[in-house]
Amino acid sequence: MLAETRLVSEWVALTYPGRSWRLQFRVGHDPDIPGFQIVDEEERRWARSLNRRVDMVVEPPPDLVVIEAKMWDPTSAIGRLQEYLLLLPATPEVKAWGPAPVVPVLLTGQDDPIARMLCERARIQYVFWEPPWIGEWYAAYPDRRRRAAHSGLTDELVKLYDASEQERRA
Repeated sequence: MLAETRLVSEWVALTYPGRSWRLQFRVGHDPDIPGFQIVDEEERRWARSLNRRVDMVVEPPPDLVVIEAKMWDPTSAIGRLQEYLLLLPATPEVKAWGPAPVVPVLLTGQDDPIARMLCERARIQYVFWEPPWIGEWYAAYPDRRRRAAHSGLTDELVKLYDASEQERRA
């Protein structure tokens, strides 16, 4: 989605000036393709095109920032971001960069209290950012897409959930 690319590109430029970054960064090891022997770098790059892609990474040092951007429904990106984090250690470029703290980020143009809470619990940085153009962009979509779905999330519901989780673990 071009708006997500614009959102993440502008946010990274503002937040990490002077750092190197990569858009649509492929994660995971080079795939094994039955009956196909990779003989050169061009074929390796082609095979890696089958890998999953995170919206953007900001290269170390000092840290490796892994960013998934969503214009709406940010809760759907949390699982994807966790997939990318799982595949990150097997990624050749990441191995070459050496050890660095990993900072996972969910960047969204649409605030969602459930996504915020889930990110907090998963130790993912939740960033709600509204650049100047976002209102005009959302205006092109139906009202149901202009704001996060009503969550009904209240402090009381969070407390009930936490209590039931503690009970389940006991």
